[in-house]
Amino acid sequence: MNTQNTNLKKRLNATTIETPRLLLKKLDRSALPDMYEYGSMPAFYSNLDSKPFQTYADAEYYFERLMDLVENKNSVYWAIWHKHDQKVIGTGGIRHYNAQINDAEGTLGISPLYQNGGLAVESFGYIHEYCFNQIGVNEIYGIVSSEHTKSIKMLDRIGYLKKLTLEKHFTKLDGRKYDAYNYVVSRDDFNKNSDLKKFLDGLNNV
Repeated sequence: MNTQNTNLKKRLNATTIETPRLLLKKLDRSALPDMYEYGSMPAFYSNLDSKPFQTYADAEYYFERLMDLVENKNSVYWAIWHKHDQKVIGTGGIRHYNAQINDAEGTLGISPLYQNGGLAVESFGYIHEYCFNQIGVNEIYGIVSSEHTKSIKMLDRIGYLKKLTLEKHFTKLDGRKYDAYNYVVSRDDFNKNSDLKKFLDGLNNV
């Protein structure tokens, strides 16, 4: 591995991040049992074009795909641990970091049992804080289903702006095609988001 790639690997490091209600830890196999639990729930896939895990082997295969992204595709993933319940409730991070353009795709998945109460905004907000201001990413983009209203609301709170509509981008498991939106947020816009900062600061009093 050359010096440039070694330095990039050091930058793309999932250091543990503590938030008021969560611990974001570098993804490893200790997350697998809980990933299998929520990944087996049909509700988790209501706005995705993939199927729930049928077996533990399905969860292991998905986990290995994430680890391949980390090892070979300039990606960073955290396991999202709920402090009180001591469970992994999701994963999040960035993938396909492009050092030339200095951008990456944001990714987040939260258990259906923990999608209320602002936990998605809390975890994704702190992930963005780290990726923008520690790793130094300049722009993070994402693609979200036009029907996934919770994710759209979360992206709005993080500071994302809708750039494009991708017509019939996703296919439901029943074969129905539906649109997706391309969202983007810059480091400058994120750091100027006073409403998000106020929300995250207020969690210390929850």
